[in-house]
Amino acid sequence: MAMIAAAVSLDASAQTLATPQHVPAPVIDALQVSAIDHVGMNVPDIDAAVQFFSDLIGARVIADARPEGIPAEWKTQFRWHQSSELKRFIMLQLTGGPKVELFQYAGHEINSTQPHEDDIGATHVALRTKDIARSLAIVKARGLKVLNEPITNADGVQWFYFLTPWGSQIELVSFSDQYTATSPHQATGASTMNTSLSSSASVDLSAVQRLIDQHFEIWNAPVSAETIPKFAQIYTADVFVADEGGKAVGYEEVAKLIRKVQSSHAGFVFTPDPVTWNHGLGRVTWGYGPRSHPDAVRGEDIFTIEDGKVSSARVFLDKK
Repeated sequence: MAMIAAAVSLDASAQTLATPQHVPAPVIDALQVSAIDHVGMNVPDIDAAVQFFSDLIGARVIADARPEGIPAEWKTQFRWHQSSELKRFIMLQLTGGPKVELFQYAGHEINSTQPHEDDIGATHVALRTKDIARSLAIVKARGLKVLNEPITNADGVQWFYFLTPWGSQIELVSFSDQYTATSPHQATGASTMNTSLSSSASVDLSAVQRLIDQHFEIWNAPVSAETIPKFAQIYTADVFVADEGGKAVGYEEVAKLIRKVQSSHAGFVFTPDPVTWNHGLGRVTWGYGPRSHPDAVRGEDIFTIEDGKVSSARVFLDKK
């Protein structure tokens, strides 16, 4: 009996050792990201693609590279055909901050047929526009294939798809005035947008980005008596703007400052990068120059937002 008891005891111990023990999974922090920096797109003719994006949406080239031979190890790691070579890649800057990186490869094993949109890995690029009807008319006038007439969601968002000349899908999206991206399925109204922009703990970066896009549109356009009333949609009544040359308070003084800047640098426009936010303060870096040299001047704005509008902007120039 003692031997049986011992055997049972040993067997139970063995089962205990053999049974997987629950070990809590280690806690891994989430990545800290703020926005999409750029999207990549393979094209059959990179010069034609650059011309397409430049003509259609005003994209500008900010980097252009022609790499030499790519190592076989790199091709294996990134799942290239060994017979293929990367001929050239170009980075395009779009208005408002995002970028598109174009790649042109050469090789006899490359599949030049676009994937079906329901295939794994198929993608599309969505671009924001203010006037969906005008955008549709422009796309059609250029002879591009439109995949659907504009659709209006319950929250007021409008969208449609079209194809580039080489077959990639582009979506154009337009938001209603009351729309905020706090929910992908419903608009929460202007009051919620104002709250989300004023909160330092949980800010809606997409709403901030839209506001700053409108800010730069004002600074890039001629200012007249008709445009000053639009300031009320973007700036608080006592908005404060300061640069090294002085300061301006209120709509009239800011309008004078904009006119002064524009008259001093005819043909120059601002090209902003994506907005970042840090506990109540926003930051946007930008280039300023003619379209042929958009980064002639580099600088940044540090801004605050109150009740969903820009309340202050302090301008700093990069003197490097």
